[in-house]
Amino acid sequence: TISIEAPQKRKGKGRETSKRTMHRALLHQRACLPRTDPRCVTGAAATTRLCHLGIYTMSGVNLENRKTLLDGAGKRRRKERVPPRCRGEIAKGAGVKGRADDGNVVVLKTRFTKRYKVTHPLILAPMGGCAGGALAASVSSAGALGLVGSGGETVEHLTVEWEKALALRRRKVEVGGEGEVGGCSTSPPMGFGVNVSQISAGALAEVVALLKPSHVYLSFGDDVRASGHAEAVKEGGAHVMANAGSVGKALQHAAAGVDCVVIQGSDAGGHTHPSASAFAMLPEARDALDAAGFSEVLLAYAGGVCDGRGVAAALALGADAVVLGTRLAAAAESDYTASQRAALGAAADGAVSTTLGTFHDWINGNHPHSSCLPGRCLVTRTTALEEDWTALKDVTAGGGDGDDLIRGMAARGLARAGGDGLEWGTTWAGAAVGLVPSGPVSQSAGDIVRDVMAEAAATLTRSARLLYVG
Repeated sequence: TISIEAPQKRKGKGRETSKRTMHRALLHQRACLPRTDPRCVTGAAATTRLCHLGIYTMSGVNLENRKTLLDGAGKRRRKERVPPRCRGEIAKGAGVKGRADDGNVVVLKTRFTKRYKVTHPLILAPMGGCAGGALAASVSSAGALGLVGSGGETVEHLTVEWEKALALRRRKVEVGGEGEVGGCSTSPPMGFGVNVSQISAGALAEVVALLKPSHVYLSFGDDVRASGHAEAVKEGGAHVMANAGSVGKALQHAAAGVDCVVIQGSDAGGHTHPSASAFAMLPEARDALDAAGFSEVLLAYAGGVCDGRGVAAALALGADAVVLGTRLAAAAESDYTASQRAALGAAADGAVSTTLGTFHDWINGNHPHSSCLPGRCLVTRTTALEEDWTALKDVTAGGGDGDDLIRGMAARGLARAGGDGLEWGTTWAGAAVGLVPSGPVSQSAGDIVRDVMAEAAATLTRSARLLYVG
């Protein structure tokens, strides 16, 4: 129950406890109630969850009810009172970008970070052609979960990139690099992703046994139990992750033994589920999993997140972790070319600068895609040909000369462009691409992870101002 004692004389002070103190005490008690408790603050049910996210500071001392807030540029902000449930302590950190003058930096703890022994509830999207060994190692060493992408590639390619990731991660630890600063163990977890339609369960079991990842991300699997992919991963001793584009698919994955279901929405980059956003699906998926007895299954949010504000929103909705793709695709360690990374930073208004469909797969000779899903990429001179293609299909009754003409135009444009042919190629990107910072030099993945998480923590703490007593 919530109760506030009547004002009493303070010993040696000779004055009563102020109304402001009582007001704040009531706020803190209400804020720490479960989110389903009817005594939660009216109109701020989602915000009351902030206390359950576990906001900590990298400091050797408790901060009582005070915490230093940071804005995106790392400047000092005024101190805010936070609910007692938000207090905690972890080891002292050093060398972390965006910290306050006193060396403290706010970090977030969720079920994901505690279960998998990572510092940050962030996951690198296993993007084929982008998330190679260098990017996965840098993300892992920075305290998040790095995943090597293999979509559209061979097992041999995955093996080479995995060995590269292990070597780079080992080198960072040996020189006292990012992993130790971020609070990770000397061997931070790392995994890889596979497209279920491109590898059999038996072949996957052999790869897991050979590479020994901590996590395997299964993409586009309709039934990972029937196909045997989930069992193959678990028998190899790795944790299973799988993406879902509906609440029903999330329940199906949980029943198959998936440890972390990734709710992937229509605003994600690359091939994605087009029906709804993760913002709409994730809260319902959480409720459905809990009601079905899968409360221990973790949920990750994917699609439309490129900065700390998006991470904060996803965690407040009930996510245990957030998948970051487009923002990390622009990192210096990404396998994207320099012009592709620059294009991500230069893009604005993702509703206009990206397109979702199947035309780019068709013109690249990859239609239908193995996922049978549309893909989201940057608008280029190639994607602009879709309108002409549609018109010609109507004239030529759906094929023949019209198809050859459009493909020929794209091929000639790519040949004339030379280099990486950015304007005539395909650069996968999510709808939040407008939030990718622009600049002459790409950020490192480690800096991106730290900047995003510093902004997420500051956003969540600032959001506590929405709590009030009516």
